[in-house]
Amino acid sequence: MDDFTEAETRALVAQHTEETGQPFSAAALDAVWTQTRGQPWLVNALCAGACFDNKAGRNRSRAIEVDDVYAAREELILSRRTHLDQLAHKLEEARVRRVVEPLLSGGEARHQVRDLEYLRDLGLIDTGEPPRIANPVYAEVVPHRHAAARTKATRTPSGAGTPAHKGGRLSAIGTPPLHNIQGFTRTG
Repeated sequence: MDDFTEAETRALVAQHTEETGQPFSAAALDAVWTQTRGQPWLVNALCAGACFDNKAGRNRSRAIEVDDVYAAREELILSRRTHLDQLAHKLEEARVRRVVEPLLSGGEARHQVRDLEYLRDLGLIDTGEPPRIANPVYAEVVPHRHAAARTKATRTPSGAGTPAHKGGRLSAIGTPPLHNIQGFTRTG
């Protein structure tokens, strides 16, 4: 399924209003569009969060306001819902990293056209040029999840490594130059 256009996003939200009588303020509609850029799963998750998960949003006599949309956005990001976790898993793939890393660092692109097509098919980047993260929700989630994926990929197995390696974590204790500095700071 392709991303919704702005008009399609507004029409989807209007269906909620027609069924429940609960309107979205103009600012809330704008926020749904700008935060999701029409990504279908995000549109539905954000609106469900604002209208159903949020206690105040369940009161159909009040309009959904922009603060409701942003509260739903934050809850969505913090909850690590399945869709966002699946997206995070994709960040471990080399073809995804070849596109994402330069986007995040401002470095030189080293991807292939097929890499871009794959990320566009995933909905991770938009269809414009130059490539960029598809929407503000992903723009917030991707750097954090990418960093976590890179950290996971660079960990040394427990018990391996140098004498400074203790139980899967690096330890400066016993490492000659750092040992001297530790001793100085403890006595100084």
